Amino acid sequence: MFATLLLLAATATASCPQPLFEFTGQPDCVTLKFEDGKTHVTNACQHPILIDQSVQLQKTASAANAFVQAQTTAEIRDLAAFTLGMDGTLYRVVALISEPRACKTAG
Repeated sequence: MFATLLLLAATATASCPQPLFEFTGQPDCVTLKFEDGKTHVTNACQHPILIDQSVQLQKTASAANAFVQAQTTAEIRDLAAFTLGMDGTLYRVVALISEPRACKTAG
């Protein structure tokens, strides 16, 4: 679903600002950003975070690539919702997409 929304936003023929992607639900020390066509997670926490298998980029998920170590950044797969784990707590992260209100259509 998230990928479909991204495709629609990228192929629109209107002259509009890009939609804004805001992530909610993650711990305060974890930042998620969608830029350059990719989703980046920055772990500024003191503990590693466990990434849900569905957002890992590797074709074969393993324990070694399931973690984003403390004070590091990683690229993850684009999904509208996924789970992070840290220090025994699970966090449900959701991407909120807001479209610009003012838009000029081409044509």
